[in-house]
Amino acid sequence: MFDLNDLFYFVQVVECLGFAPASRKLGIPKSKLSRRIAGLEERLGVRLIHRS
Repeated sequence: MFDLNDLFYFVQVVECLGFAPASRKLGIPKSKLSRRIAGLEERLGVRLIHRS
């Protein structure tokens, strides 16, 4: 199932230029944010964020 919150989280990561700043802005753990983006990538079948 598709969750619009995952798209919102993705936009926040892009706008904040990273997982750590986005997690601070959203008030959620970085690990949760990363899992949500990974799930979105899996459902879409494409890598959205380059992780270093």
